Amino acid sequence: MSDYFDDAIVTELDTDGDGAVDTITHDLDGDGNPEITEVDHDGDGVMDSEYQDTDSDGLTDFSTHDTDGDGMVDTTLYDGSFDGVADEAEIDVDADGIPDVTLRDLDGDGFADRAYLPADGESGEWVTDEGVSVEGEGIAIDPYARG
Repeated sequence: MSDYFDDAIVTELDTDGDGAVDTITHDLDGDGNPEITEVDHDGDGVMDSEYQDTDSDGLTDFSTHDTDGDGMVDTTLYDGSFDGVADEAEIDVDADGIPDVTLRDLDGDGFADRAYLPADGESGEWVTDEGVSVEGEGIAIDPYARG
């Protein structure tokens, strides 16, 4: 293991005061800013989301989520613009580890402007915002937006 992890600090937190750990932070380089934060959103004792700050600016750059509680990641969010707002989501609806839908937010408003919908699991096409709009608001990219 590299010296990078020698200064790692792991902190367990009970953020809702119920006596159970629901957040675990990992400060890998000991600088006071956690690079990885795990969160139990539904209170079942299992961490269902992991947020990663790859550039130590305090903003999530990449995150994974088990939104249905089956123990498998089904939503992965990316912040390619490094502004703290996810601009791409990959969603695996059939638990095979391969994204079935990819959503992209091109204008930074937190809602999908484009969706990639593969018909056969291998090929597909991008659909414009008219194809993913829900009552004019669109589909929210991050189901666990932390603002």
